[in-house]
Order: sequence, then structure tokens, then C-alpha cells
Amino acid sequence: MCWFLDFVSYHSKECGFIIKEIAILHSDGERCFNYFITGPKTFPSSLQSQTVNYQYNMHMLKWEFGDYEFNEAIIDIARKLGNDIVYLKGDEKRDFIKRIFPRPTFIELQNIPSFRELNSCIHERCKVRHGNHCARRKVFELRYIFHQNLLQRG
Repeated sequence: MCWFLDFVSYHSKECGFIIKEIAILHSDGERCFNYFITGPKTFPSSLQSQTVNYQYNMHMLKWEFGDYEFNEAIIDIARKLGNDIVYLKGDEKRDFIKRIFPRPTFIELQNIPSFRELNSCIHERCKVRHGNHCARRKVFELRYIFHQNLLQRG
């Protein structure tokens, strides 16, 4: 079995990723799990207000917004992923997520366009409707391009 994973986060060089939304989609396309994560209780001082404002304007997820605490979401996702293969886009994201989930095998999808150019799954945006930076939409885009590449090769 395999999965597709993507997340939306605040990010700084000092703090790394602070995940706000994470989505996983099973390769069958039938099981998609979307988690909105509250920001840490203390706001990291290294996240400058200009950086936060820029990132907020991009993904439209407020710091306080979320249905899950970080650890709660991670435990649930780890249980679902098990030892499966997980595809994602971006080596920085892959390296980060491997430290959180040590059991799955993470594979970075190579030579695929940026998410700005992937628009086959716009209808899969999450219920929050925070735009095209939605992690739910992006996992469906990854699955779509993955299967398109398989069809071209096969």
C-alpha cells in the first residue's frame, strides 16, 4: 500500500516547519484524511511578523486555528501510514517528515511541475476553502500526476 502526503506550514530558518494543515491520501483515492493543527501555545519569537504575515496571506490559516494538537494528529497519521510507502513533493519536506514518522518509506516525487501548474484537482480543496495552497488539494494533485506518469510509461 502507498499514500500521498503534503502539509501547509509556517516556516523559518530557525524554527523549521510549524505544520498547520497536513493531509494524507491513500493510493486508492478513497481514503483522505485532513488535519488542521493549532499553532504552539507560545509564538516562536524567531518568526518575524513580516514572515508570518506573508505566509498567512499565502495559506490563510490563522495561528490559533485547528482541530488537533500536533501530537494528536501525528499519532493518528502514524497509525494509518504504518510501514507503507509515502510519496511527497520536495526534499526539504521529505527530510522533515522522515524525522516525525520513522516507520514509513518516504519517496520524493521527481520532475513534477510546481503546484501552481497542477490544477487537475481544484475541486478537492478542503472545507476551509483557503485557496490553492490547501494540503488536501495537493495530495490529490500528487496522486493524479503520479498515475499520469505511470500511464505514460506503461
